[in-house]
Amino acid sequence: NPSVASAEIHLHCPLRGTDNPLACYHLMEYDRALARAAGGELMVLESQSNSGRDYCKVLLAMQQSDFSEVPAHKR
Repeated sequence: NPSVASAEIHLHCPLRGTDNPLACYHLMEYDRALARAAGGELMVLESQSNSGRDYCKVLLAMQQSDFSEVPAHKR
């Protein structure tokens, strides 16, 4: 059962106002790959490229809701 979080990204995007959501899709591939590597999925709901807003809306769904098995900061 995945945990889902919604978020807004308030960084200036170089695609803001270009009316090119396909370019946004390509630009966000790294972020989707990072989410997949962590056991999740990232979806852009609204892009600065064509929404007229100065932020993006995204959803992040994670299959793993427990971080107990994630090897972080072992030292």
